[in-house]
Amino acid sequence: MKRKLKIIGQNFISIEKIINIAIQVRRAVEVFAKTDKNHDVGGNPENLCCYCAIASYALMTALKKQGIKCRLISGFFDETGEYEEYEEKSINHCWVEVNNKILDITASQFPEHRNYSIVILPNNKSIETGYYPLEYPKTLKELIDGWTYQSPRIKYTKKILKLAKL
Repeated sequence: MKRKLKIIGQNFISIEKIINIAIQVRRAVEVFAKTDKNHDVGGNPENLCCYCAIASYALMTALKKQGIKCRLISGFFDETGEYEEYEEKSINHCWVEVNNKILDITASQFPEHRNYSIVILPNNKSIETGYYPLEYPKTLKELIDGWTYQSPRIKYTKKILKLAKL
């Protein structure tokens, strides 16, 4: 008798699919940062400094469109490990959590990750990763409230996803 596989409550999306979407969105954000003169982000189009909220929101939107469960995280990044009481620190970075992993397509703005366009790390707030989550915004409004000129806009997300062909 041939047995069937039964899976309840799991979303088994391949890591390759997630990486491919992340690559497409990263490339689209790079193009957006270099060519779109109608935004006032004021960031660096080479390493995507100041584009983390915009890029992470676009990535989360693209992943969710593909049925991949994920969430946006606002927190701070500190590669030095000097922040012991991180709850009192202010937000300076944004990334996506998927499959209990940190997925960051703008990590290249940090010296530790400058040679990588995408980083995927274990989701543990520690000096091993340098990522410390502080907020889990559920809506675009919640995210915008924490960011100023670097805030994601629906028009930015639509343009990035169009550039990514997603």
